[in-house]
Amino acid sequence: MSAWEIWFHPAWDACFSKLDKGMKVRVMKKIEQLAGGISARHLKQGLPICVCEIGQYRLCYHEDKDAAVRTLVFIGTHKDYEEWTGI
Repeated sequence: MSAWEIWFHPAWDACFSKLDKGMKVRVMKKIEQLAGGISARHLKQGLPICVCEIGQYRLCYHEDKDAAVRTLVFIGTHKDYEEWTGI
């Protein structure tokens, strides 16, 4: 597995601050896995946004393979995710 640098989009704090303590711990574990190189599915073919599932929550990030950087953009429930993506 390759190592990735994790960056946070300015909108990330607003999403993350809404989570309860237990969910924040689970999200931090997933972020550690993302830094370690696990992969995720693309939001939609051709878009640079990837999606990880954490129970009923969705974590979305932008992936820059050339720079080996993953920028976390969104975390929320599946319903919040649908609203965020416009599905």
